[in-house]
Amino acid sequence: MVNTIFELIWYFFIYSFLGWCAEIAYAAVKHKKFLNRGFLNGPLCPVYGFGMVLILIFFSSLKGSFVFLALGCAVMAALVEFFTGAIMEKVFHCKWWDYSGYKYNLGGYVCPQFSAIWGIGAALAITFLHPLFTPLIGMIPLFLVKTLAIALLVVTAADFLSVTGAILKMQRTARIEEIAAGMQEVSDKLGGAIFRWTQKRMAKAFPNLAKEGENALPQAFKRIIPPIVSEFITLIKDSSLISVLGATELLYSAQILGANTFNLIPPLLASAVLYLIMTLTTSYFARKIERRLSVSD
Repeated sequence: MVNTIFELIWYFFIYSFLGWCAEIAYAAVKHKKFLNRGFLNGPLCPVYGFGMVLILIFFSSLKGSFVFLALGCAVMAALVEFFTGAIMEKVFHCKWWDYSGYKYNLGGYVCPQFSAIWGIGAALAITFLHPLFTPLIGMIPLFLVKTLAIALLVVTAADFLSVTGAILKMQRTARIEEIAAGMQEVSDKLGGAIFRWTQKRMAKAFPNLAKEGENALPQAFKRIIPPIVSEFITLIKDSSLISVLGATELLYSAQILGANTFNLIPPLLASAVLYLIMTLTTSYFARKIERRLSVSD
């Protein structure tokens, strides 16, 4: 699928906003307070937008295979995070994220654990979320698509100049400051609403969250991992998940091969072994995660 430059601009802002929302929700769960995690005053995290636009340009052809799409997304996420983090620290003498506490990190800018998370998240967005945005943008008149894209670029550029000027102590015009103040107001109100909603949902899902303190989140994950893994294994056995991931439906293929060769036992045994390998591997990693999250009661 070929995207026009204006469609890519829209996708940049959509995913920058969704990334900002995810960061606000993550901060609400981890720090229990509202934190504007973005570089800009407005409700945008441009690193998410740039990453998703590059993924759409270079890896959208891999939509047929979720595994390869996720790998490509993870590589792109690592590259975007590394170069963005390095450039921002060089220019502004400040780190906006730091993975120094994680194993195998590279300069604190990237680590394989979060790159894998970004890769899977981006692949899920491309597979399930992006197809919803494409027809919606197509319904908007072309003139309006172009006009709004240009307007958003101008406002974001003014916001960027305001933040850059404040950090580098450069002189800024009153108009730019006015735009930045408006963006900050929108960001605060929207971020506050997301924070309150996240806190409300967490309190409803985990009533003992406040009582358990710092151990609440690991304990919550520890409790939900077994049923999630059980469901995941069930999906593997039913092969509905495997078909989504782009792999061949094993049992069906075994039956076809058995029908063609008039010998069902070898292909059925082979498919059973593959199922066993997948389920045992999933269970092994689940137990490993549970041990990592284990805390004394």
